[in-house]
Amino acid sequence: MLSIGSNTNLSVNLMNHSINTIQPASEDAVDKKLKSYGLKYIRMENRSLTSRISSTKTAIDIAAEDLAKKIFIQRLSQGSETGQLPMLNTKEAFITPLILKKRKMRIPKRISNELKTPPHRTGGLHKWIFVMALKLLRYRSPEEAIRLIDGATASEAVRSGEIEEAVQNAANGGSRKASTGAIIQSRPPRFPTVNQVLRRDIIVRGGGLADLCEASPIRFLDDEPHTNEIIDALFPAESLLCCGISSSRFDTKERSKWRDLSSLQLIVPNPMSSLKGLTKAGKQSAHTLDNTGPRRFLIVEQDSGNTDEQSSIMLHLAEKAPLALAVHSGSKSIHGWFYCGDESEERLRSFMNYAVSLGADQATWTRSQFVRMPGGLRDNGNRQSIYFFNPSVTL
Repeated sequence: MLSIGSNTNLSVNLMNHSINTIQPASEDAVDKKLKSYGLKYIRMENRSLTSRISSTKTAIDIAAEDLAKKIFIQRLSQGSETGQLPMLNTKEAFITPLILKKRKMRIPKRISNELKTPPHRTGGLHKWIFVMALKLLRYRSPEEAIRLIDGATASEAVRSGEIEEAVQNAANGGSRKASTGAIIQSRPPRFPTVNQVLRRDIIVRGGGLADLCEASPIRFLDDEPHTNEIIDALFPAESLLCCGISSSRFDTKERSKWRDLSSLQLIVPNPMSSLKGLTKAGKQSAHTLDNTGPRRFLIVEQDSGNTDEQSSIMLHLAEKAPLALAVHSGSKSIHGWFYCGDESEERLRSFMNYAVSLGADQATWTRSQFVRMPGGLRDNGNRQSIYFFNPSVTL
């Protein structure tokens, strides 16, 4: 005897009852035959089957689902093709609401259009990812929703695990099963949390913005941006550079084909390996991880603290790795360019972990991440000023 649902008296003797193959018949006939099981089945169009569950929760019993679908899925294909329900017998002890793989329903055009136009990080990207996850989960599995959002935001400053977490939250904390039966698990934190005690201690003992500027071997005392000469000093001649006026308007070209870099606000801090590559969505683009070359610079950016506090952290990190450049974002943060040289990924990761523990944004660990163009012009009209410049560390 198998009891289904704690709030009902419904029970089913599976061992003493059997149902033969049900031929295509009227909906009423099918309902009547299976009514003793507490389930009502109807046939749907396009040769697929689904269940019409009674108002009680009895048919959703998870234990019954797990028991049933092992056998049912094996017979689903044949039953769907013939328009018949799969044959059940007593030995299989089978009861289930018809467990079907989610149909490939067409995503509405309005949602597809929204997916093509994600906002920038400062324009509400985090909220957009969550809202888009809610919308996509009506039509796609969590895994597919992650893939679609990831492809749509390939050029944006998405933090590690941000999409997976948003989809998991949208899918009720990851407790629901996906259409494949898999449970969505959030990735463990890739980077450490901020050590506020250590951060405060370094800030108290360290210098400020004036000290960072004073420590710069090369200082620009005029109002010129000096972008072209800085880039030429930091990158090998004829490097392929990916630059953009925005995260949606960019290109990859040889250095000689870029003219006034000071009019742009973004650059990938590593030379590109080819003019184009494939995004995670399989589309060709001039800005992808696929066509980004080996690390040349590792960028440390902080969104918290004022410029004096950020400068203090930057000077502290400069004691542990060669600082080549410090650029103001034109908003509230300072970008520190640390030269990678021939350092291993393991050592670079260790340095980045330490920087993140002091408040750095982990997004810049991604080699293809756009950062602020030195001396470039931000979209708010502010110049991205140079606070520190030491190209000798790259020699």
